[in-house]
Amino acid sequence: MKVPENYYNDEVVGGFYVPSLMKKCWAAQVEIIEDIAAVCERHGIKYYADAGTLMGAVRHGGFIPWDDDTDLCMMREEYEKFLKVAHELPDNYTVVNWRTRDDWDDVFTRVVNTIGLDFDPKFMERYHGFPFSAGVDIFVNDYLYQDEQKEEEREELLKAAYELAKHARHETAGKKELIAAGERLSALSGYRFNKRGNLVYEFFGITEKLLSEVPREEAKEAVLMPAWLQFKSNKYKIEWFDEGVPMKFEHSKVMVPIHYDEILKNKYGNYVQASRIGGKHNYPYYTAQMEEVTKHTGWEPPIYKCEPTEPEISVGIRQEEENKKSALEQQVAQIENLMSSQANAALFAELQPQVDALKASLNAMAHGNNDVVFLPYNPDHWHRMSNMWEREMADPDSDVYVVPLPTYDMNLDGTTGTLHYAPEAFPPEVHTCTVEEYDLASRHPKRIYIQAPFDGYNPSMSVHPYFYSDELLKYTDELVYIPFFEVNEIVEGDEKGIYTLDQFVKMPGTVHADRILLDSEVMKQTYIDALCALCGKDSRSIWEERIEVVDDLFAVKDKEKSGMKSIFYYTDVCPFLAEGDVALDKLRRNLEIFKESKDDIRLIWHPFDDIEDYLKERVPEVYDQYMSIVNEFLDQGWGVYDKTADGESVLADCVAYYGDPSPYVYQAQLDKKPVMIADIHI
Repeated sequence: MKVPENYYNDEVVGGFYVPSLMKKCWAAQVEIIEDIAAVCERHGIKYYADAGTLMGAVRHGGFIPWDDDTDLCMMREEYEKFLKVAHELPDNYTVVNWRTRDDWDDVFTRVVNTIGLDFDPKFMERYHGFPFSAGVDIFVNDYLYQDEQKEEEREELLKAAYELAKHARHETAGKKELIAAGERLSALSGYRFNKRGNLVYEFFGITEKLLSEVPREEAKEAVLMPAWLQFKSNKYKIEWFDEGVPMKFEHSKVMVPIHYDEILKNKYGNYVQASRIGGKHNYPYYTAQMEEVTKHTGWEPPIYKCEPTEPEISVGIRQEEENKKSALEQQVAQIENLMSSQANAALFAELQPQVDALKASLNAMAHGNNDVVFLPYNPDHWHRMSNMWEREMADPDSDVYVVPLPTYDMNLDGTTGTLHYAPEAFPPEVHTCTVEEYDLASRHPKRIYIQAPFDGYNPSMSVHPYFYSDELLKYTDELVYIPFFEVNEIVEGDEKGIYTLDQFVKMPGTVHADRILLDSEVMKQTYIDALCALCGKDSRSIWEERIEVVDDLFAVKDKEKSGMKSIFYYTDVCPFLAEGDVALDKLRRNLEIFKESKDDIRLIWHPFDDIEDYLKERVPEVYDQYMSIVNEFLDQGWGVYDKTADGESVLADCVAYYGDPSPYVYQAQLDKKPVMIADIHI
């Protein structure tokens, strides 16, 4: 699987900070989905994205930014077919369920790429530098009896069988008691119980027989049975899973049911409105694996622990530099006095080179020049520095330099990977110079701006130690930190958001900086609370003084726009596949309404990628009518039919969103643009 080169970079996705290690975790899971998909496609097995993975595909075009696992689902008959051919997965995979593992109490299957940590180079290369176990959960939808009484009786037996299986697994009931219960269960259910067999397998076997006993042809509805038994939720019409379409998921695609809207509304209600409120539980899931590795091998992930004196480290460093300067000045004065007091100065000529060297050192340590240096670590994040750069450029007392930093990928064993350095990728108006051309030690700029706070504490990327924050303090009068990412303000209950503070606030560059520039009072208080948790509550006054809220710090200049407002109109392929004529009628009505306002509103119609190919292949009669509507729209010329891949840029120039659910909805919400979701039945 090919992954874009910059995919593993730390990134803010949908206002949530996603560190590089999580991006590698995501890539490993997408790799597993592709391997499962290959087996399913080879045998004609229908599978679909489920739960958070389905919502992520529809709403984000990939993972929900604060999610760390993947879910698929199959109907019962497809699931049984998959289990029979799952051995065709690559040899490193393990299929985990009650049949294969003694500590597994669930009635679904997980496919994992390794049981333990694996630093083997081939494994690391295949799974994108992620050495931890990664897996995909495969859930099963089972059919319901239409006879409610019959269904209730089955569900009571199911609960009993499942509880007995867990009692047998964990030995929380005596063997005689379990055998007696098993014989009663057998008599009531009609399924054989072998009292001399493995009781765990016997009870799980009856559980699965009860789950699968309703044939599809006798049912109209299906459920995810564990959720149904506990919450009476997750009940679906069986035709919702008859057909799917590949949908973008990160750098790959995953199969999505064409009735995804009904499924997600059934499961989550208003799923297009994202919320991070809720417990983080074991997020990220690989934290437990890290702890196990530490326990058994001594290896520890790089975690920054602040000493009580560290917030004031700049004072000590600069005092040390002043002491060195004073000592040199005294040496020069003493030698020159000695030389001038001698009658024969020629005898001391040999001391002149030493004096010159000492004076050169003093000159290098001279403070107070007008240089201001920006040290961006990635061209993609230059825009986060650009406003301060423009302000410094406008100051006649500042000589401004932009020195892009080379960065290195880091492996979890501490070795360095690929070097990244692209000074040519900066905007043409930004003149850059190399780290060789601008020597910080000799120039000693009055101010240095940084945007990567990690020093050596990011497990996936680093700069040269020469550019660590405690080193930079030696070469400047003021070290200023501007975060390279913009996260949503964290609200009460956002435990995953609070957790990620450790990833970008509790870092050396933040602690060492003389000033921290932020764009809101809310975020300032968030930083203060996090840094007090790191450095002690007595440090609050330090952060109150150092953290500065700057108006329009990250404001983007408005592009010149025509007087006419544009509406972004998105049409998904799934409504046309699911309800062809109804969806076509809705499309016609929508276009007529927009046409009536064409003098005031410019419509930009952005369809699902490859919508025409899918319609032509699967529903030719719908395709013909769809293309007739498109051609009429193009002939009339009052709007734009936009088939470019870069819908985000198109949306950026629009004032509102209308249409089917899509990742563009979430982007519009983040941009605080009005959003209206279409309903083809209205």
